[in-house]
Amino acid sequence: MQEWYVRRDGAVADGPHDIEQLRVLWGQGALDSEAEIRVGMDGDWLPLSRALPEMTAPRTTGTNWASLRFRGGATEPGMPDLAVEDDGWQQARPAPWRRFFGRTFDTMLFLSVGSGVLASLMVAYFPQAYEAVFAERKGMVLGGVLSSLMLYAWIIVCGATLLGLTGTTPGKWLFGTRVTYRDGRPIGLWPALRREFSVLLVGQGLGLPLITLVANGFAYATLRSDGVSTWDAMDRWVVTHRPWGAMQAALVAATIVVPMMLVVAWNMLGDVLA
Repeated sequence: MQEWYVRRDGAVADGPHDIEQLRVLWGQGALDSEAEIRVGMDGDWLPLSRALPEMTAPRTTGTNWASLRFRGGATEPGMPDLAVEDDGWQQARPAPWRRFFGRTFDTMLFLSVGSGVLASLMVAYFPQAYEAVFAERKGMVLGGVLSSLMLYAWIIVCGATLLGLTGTTPGKWLFGTRVTYRDGRPIGLWPALRREFSVLLVGQGLGLPLITLVANGFAYATLRSDGVSTWDAMDRWVVTHRPWGAMQAALVAATIVVPMMLVVAWNMLGDVLA
C-alpha cells in the first residue's frame, strides 16, 4: 500500500496517509487541488491535481447534494467557482438577510415546539417546577433563567441535528440556504453543534439585550466584506443558496403569509368558542 505525504503552502510535510485518508481530507476541504503530495519519503512533490487527477476532477453525476469543490480563479473575489452540476443550490454570494430570516424562523419554530413540550412534561411530571418556571402566565415560557437555558439548549440541539444530518433546517430551506462540506456532504452533528454555539456567541451575543444588536451588526458587516461569516470561516464548509426566482419568492411569501393566516384563524376560532 502506497504511503502519501502532504505539504501545504511550503509547510513541513505530514503523513504518512493512505489514499482513503487523502480522500477524506479532500472531502473535508483540508486539501485543495494545489496542495503538494508525494509517494514515500523520496518521491517528487506534485500538486494533488496532477498526482491524483481522478480525485480532484469535478463530479457530474451521482449526488443529490451540491458538490462544492473550489477551482482556481473564482468568478468574483472571495467566491468559489462551482465546477459541478446545477442542482438548484449553486448561488454562493453572501445573502445575510435570507440567513437572518431563516434563522429567525427556526428559532420561533423550535421555541414554539420546545415551549409546548417543556410545559407539558413539567405539568405531567414536575408540577411544582412548572409553577416556579411558568408562574406568571400558564403555558408560556417567560424567559426565566432556567427556562431560557433549557430552551436555548433545545433550539441549538434541534438546529444542529437537522443541519448536521441534512445540510439545512426548515427556516434555511424556506429561505434557500444550505451548509455542506465542499464535496456536498452534510457537515455532521459535532461540527453543526460547534457552529450553532459559535453563532449564539459571536453572531447573537448570547441573546443579551443590546449586545445582540451589536453582534448582529458585526456579523452582517463581516459577511458583506469578507464573503463568509466568522463561524463558517473556522471550518471548510460552504454556505450556498437557492437562486432568487419565482419559486424562492413564493416560499418566502408563504413563510410570511401562512403563519399570519393561522393566527387569524386561531383568534376567530377562539371567538367562536368563547
